[in-house]
Amino acid sequence: MAQRIYTLGGVPVIDNKPVAGFTEDVDDALKQDIVGEQEAIDLYSTILDYCEKVGDRATCMMIEGILAVEVAHLDEFAKLRRSTVIR
Repeated sequence: MAQRIYTLGGVPVIDNKPVAGFTEDVDDALKQDIVGEQEAIDLYSTILDYCEKVGDRATCMMIEGILAVEVAHLDEFAKLRRSTVIR
């Protein structure tokens, strides 16, 4: 992704600050992961919409791949959460 940003004349921004606090509670951790994945999906969907609007097919293809991975992550975390919920 960074290479594509450079190719388009931009400078990638790296933000390494933690998004959520540490927890030892599995359900809380999975909830945090699900929220993070949904935020990533929303962001990449916005980027994809913009790339389609401006006709940047190369970036669209890259973002579509990243988005597919994020959706798979969300599905996995949701499955894990369902399987760990105490009934």
